[in-house]
Amino acid sequence: MRSKLVRLLIGLVVVALVPHAMAAPGPTWFDDIKTPLDLKDRDGEVLVQFAAARLRDPGGPLNYELPAHLASDTQPRIVVVSYTGGDKGAVVRVGAGRGVIDAIEQATLSGPKVAPEQSRWLKLDIVRTVRNAQSRWTGDTIGIANGEGVALTRQSRVVLTWEQLKAAELVTEQLRFDPHDIPEGAAANADGSRPVHFFTCDSFYTDGTQVRTTRHDDWIEPGSATQADFDLAIALAGDYLKRAVGKDGKFVYLANPTGRPSTPVTAPGAVPPEEQYNIVRHAGAILALVYAYEADGKRDQGMRDALVRSIGYMLAAVKPASALKDADVIVENDLVRLGGNGLGVNAIARYTKATGDAQFVPAVKRLANWVVQTQGPHGNYTIHEQRYSDGLIIQTSSLYAPGEAMWGLAELHDLDPTGPWLNSAAEGVDYMVTTRDPGVTDDMKYVDHWMLYAIEHVVSRGRKDQQWTRHAQRMVATVTRTQIEPSIEHPGWAGAYTRPPNANETATRVEGLCSAFRFFSATRPASPEIDRVRRSIEPATRFQFRQQFLIPQAMYYPQPLSILGGFRSAPNDARVRIDSLQHGIVSLIGAREILFRR
Repeated sequence: MRSKLVRLLIGLVVVALVPHAMAAPGPTWFDDIKTPLDLKDRDGEVLVQFAAARLRDPGGPLNYELPAHLASDTQPRIVVVSYTGGDKGAVVRVGAGRGVIDAIEQATLSGPKVAPEQSRWLKLDIVRTVRNAQSRWTGDTIGIANGEGVALTRQSRVVLTWEQLKAAELVTEQLRFDPHDIPEGAAANADGSRPVHFFTCDSFYTDGTQVRTTRHDDWIEPGSATQADFDLAIALAGDYLKRAVGKDGKFVYLANPTGRPSTPVTAPGAVPPEEQYNIVRHAGAILALVYAYEADGKRDQGMRDALVRSIGYMLAAVKPASALKDADVIVENDLVRLGGNGLGVNAIARYTKATGDAQFVPAVKRLANWVVQTQGPHGNYTIHEQRYSDGLIIQTSSLYAPGEAMWGLAELHDLDPTGPWLNSAAEGVDYMVTTRDPGVTDDMKYVDHWMLYAIEHVVSRGRKDQQWTRHAQRMVATVTRTQIEPSIEHPGWAGAYTRPPNANETATRVEGLCSAFRFFSATRPASPEIDRVRRSIEPATRFQFRQQFLIPQAMYYPQPLSILGGFRSAPNDARVRIDSLQHGIVSLIGAREILFRR
C-alpha cells in the first residue's frame, strides 16, 4: 500500500511541475532558493485566496490589488499548491518562478481550471529554507527535521511536502528518511549517491471559510498549543463523531486511511479484536458526543440528532435481566457487561442533563437498577461479564468497569436524587480504595482513570473520605512520573506516558489527571497535585495534537473526510477508532479548562 501511495503522490507532482512552468532563463530548483520571503500579517491569507482564485480562473482578472511587497518580489521561489474537495486525495501542483506571485501563477497554470467544490480545501506551501544532503546507498538514511519536505534532483522533479511524506510513511519514528524509497526519477550521482534537498515552508490552508497557518506536526516546544488550537481540535473531533453515526445509530467504528491491516488475523476475512464493534465503546462514544455537543455552547442540532440515533441503537440491544426487579441489561453477542450498563447509564444521564430531553430516563433507571442489584454487601460489583442465555457468570472482576459504573450512577443521581444511585457509587468507591486497590504501585495496570472520575463525581455530590484523597494522590504520582521526556531516539513520543505510546493510553491518563485536578481544586486548593497535573497535561496534549488529522494531514489520504478530526491510534498506526475520539475529545476539553481556565 505504501508503494501505491508513493507513486500516487509522486505522479501528481511530476505532472504538475512541467518545464513550461519555469521562469527564464532556466528552471528554478531548490538550490536556487537563497532568501526567505518576508511575510507580513495576513499575507498568508492573501496568497491562499490568490491561489484559489487562480486555480478557478487561471490568468483571469483580479478584483483586488495584491500587496506591493508581494507583487514586487522577484527572488527565486517555489510553491506547492494542494487542493481537494474532501472526497478524494489532494491534487498537488508545484510552481517555480521569479517571485511568489509568479510561482503561484505557474503552479495554477500547470493544470486545468478547477471548480470551487473541487478545491474547498486548499493548502499553500511556500519554500522558505533549503539544506542539502545525500544518501550513499540503499538503507543509508538521512535525518529529517519535523516539518521538512523533500525534493530530489532537478531532473527528477520529485517534490514531497512533510505531510505527503507522513501520509506515504516515508519518515521513520526516529525522523530518518531514505531517498532510495522513492525510485521514480531519483537519479543517482556517478558514485551511486543520491542528492536530497530538505526544505522548510511557510504554510497556510483553508477549509473554504477561514485561512489558518499549518502546524507541521511540530508540537514540541512548551506552550506551542494555543486555546484556538484546542478549540479547533475539539470542534473537528466532535464533527468526526457526528459524521460517524449512521442512519441506524451505529458508529463507523474504524477508519483505516492506508487500507493496510496492522494486526495479523488467524483466518482469511477475520477481523482483529481491536477492530471489532464493541457496545461499550459505542456507549463511550455517545458520552464523548455529549461533551462535544456541550462544548462552547453551540448545541449543534446535527449532533443532537446523532445522539438520539446512537442512544436508540444502544437501547435496541437492551433485554430484561433475569430474576431482578425492574432491571435491564445491554446484550451484545449474548454477553452482558458491567462496563456496558455503566457507560450506558452515564451517556444517557449526561445526554438528558445536556438537552433536557427526558425520554430515556425510564430506560436508564432500569439499566442502573441492574448495576445496583448486582452489588455485593462489601460494595463490590459481583457480575462483570455474564452470558445472557443461561446466566453463567464469566468474570467477577475487571479493571475499568467499576469506575465506569460508579461515575454513571453519580450522574444519574442528579436526575433522580432520591434513588439508590449515589449510595451505591460511594460504597463502590470505598470498596475499590480499601479492598481492591489498597495501594497504587508503579504497575500501570492500576492507573484507572475511570476510578478517578468516580472519586471526583461522588465527592462533588457530598460524599468524601480521607482514604479516597490519598488514593487519588498516589494515582497522580504514578501517572506523572512515567511521562516521556523529549529524546533523539523517539522525538515523537514526548509527552506520552507508555512505551511505545498510543493515543488512547495518553488521552485516558490526561482524563484521569484532569479529573484529579478538579477534585483537588475543590477539596484541597493548596495541594501540590494541582501544579503537578498542570505541568503534565501540557506536553501530553501536545502529543495528542500530533496524532490528530487536520486538513493539512488528512488531505493526502485517499478519503480525507473519512478521517478529518480523528486521532491516529499511535504514531505509527494511522487507523482511527471511535474510542480514540471518545478519549481525545473528553481529555482535550478537560485540559483546555485547566490550561486556559475558561
